[in-house]
Amino acid sequence: MKRYVLSFLLFFIVSSLSYSIEQYEQAFLKKLGFTEDEITRLVEIQEEAQEVIQKAQAEIEIYRAQLKKLLLSKSADLREAERFLRQAVEWEIKIRMAQIRKEIKARNLLGDRKWAGLVRALKTRAELLRSRALFGKPLPAKPGAPGQRSPAKERRMRELLQELEELLESPGVQ
Repeated sequence: MKRYVLSFLLFFIVSSLSYSIEQYEQAFLKKLGFTEDEITRLVEIQEEAQEVIQKAQAEIEIYRAQLKKLLLSKSADLREAERFLRQAVEWEIKIRMAQIRKEIKARNLLGDRKWAGLVRALKTRAELLRSRALFGKPLPAKPGAPGQRSPAKERRMRELLQELEELLESPGVQ
């Protein structure tokens, strides 16, 4: 029983840390130079995926609650726990597939070069937003800019920031 509980917890920890695809915001896409038609289509693609993702997240929450309820029972059934876990995993797969479909459709719409630029811009934007949240100001954007850290120091800083985020998200930390 403990093995299934640990598997369940590990699954949800890993899924919460897994790659999260950024949202396509119209104003940001405009700044990147996308046409109105491309922006409209990207937002439509995102909304299609988001509908599936929201439903799947709701289903996963239901199975989590059912599993928690089952585990509180003195006569917890291992097969029932496995069934809840498997159903939650199936919905998690649906989330990942919706994200993959979204990325493939966006890539097909934009072409490889524009899509790669969009992915880079979204990652940079996410990093800057995370930096602002932690430090109140963005890190220098260009390598070699004044105040820019060496790649080794930057990598170590990111590792430390990741550890800090994990510590702050752990239960019991207020």
